[in-house]
Order: sequence, then C-alpha cells, then structure tokens
Amino acid sequence: MNQISQSLRDIPKFPEIAKNVAYLLLGGHRIAKIDKQEDWGEAFGCSPDQLAFVPGTFPQCADIMGYRFGMESCYDHGLGMLARRNATPLHFHFVVSDWVESSMGNMAMTAGGYFAHASTKYQQSTLWRRTMNGALEDITLNDTFWMKRSTQATLLNGDLASLAPPIPLGMKL
Repeated sequence: MNQISQSLRDIPKFPEIAKNVAYLLLGGHRIAKIDKQEDWGEAFGCSPDQLAFVPGTFPQCADIMGYRFGMESCYDHGLGMLARRNATPLHFHFVVSDWVESSMGNMAMTAGGYFAHASTKYQQSTLWRRTMNGALEDITLNDTFWMKRSTQATLLNGDLASLAPPIPLGMKL
C-alpha cells in the first residue's frame, strides 16, 4: 500500500464535532445553556476531515425568574448575533470572551437593562447599562455597582469581582 492510500485510510469516516457552549448557573444548578453560533478557530489546527465546528442550535436567550437573559461568546458578540436577531427585550446581555471588544452597537439590552462582558483581556471586561431613555452608559468604573472590584493583579491571584447592580426599573425578582 502506498503512503497516499494509507493516509486516506487514516482519515476518519466522520469528523469529530467541536461546539462552544456556556452555561448559566443559579444556586449551583444549570438553568440555561447557550451555544456559540459562529466559528472563530474552535477547530484551529485540524483539517475539516478531523474536526468540524457545528453552530449551536439552542437559543441564546433564557427566561429566568421573569428576566430575559442573552449571552454571547467571543466572536458572536463581534458579529452582533443577539442584536441582529432583535432578541428583545433583554434585561441582561452577557458576553464571555477570549477576547473581543465590547461593541456598543452590538449591545442588545432593553432600556433599564445591563450589559456585562467578562474577558480574558482585562481591559475589555466592562459593565454598561441602558438608561430609561435608551442611552448607553459605561458604569464599569462607577463604585455604586461594585461590592468588590478586582484589579489585574488580584485577578491573577484568583480574586473575582462582585457586581451588585440594582434591578432594572420595572423588573421584579
């Protein structure tokens, strides 16, 4: 058998599947699953015959205790996946990334809602709110919204930030 024939035999009949999934937890219980929609290198370094990214099929929004939560991973936020879907009214819009910039044009929360971005690039971790008149306000550095704030040095030591934003107007727990 020649080397090309052997190489073709080594290719799996079906590639492995790569998905990028995040979970929303409340009280130690999984209450929502969010699937990433767009590929940004999840299968990097592999041929499509070996590993293929498959977009998520679960919706990116969850209703929890009367609040509507939207979540994006990395590149999905850069493309504005939630904003393009008009997934409103979102009371909370979360982004987890390695890394993508916080894009004001892609923030999909309703008036009185919040946008929170947790990024491996510390400078991109931000907290925003949409005022009742619809304006965006960066409240990242506003001490009113922090119970405990991490610095880059304390994050490296495993100290996480604790946000305590007030519940958006008109919403109830």
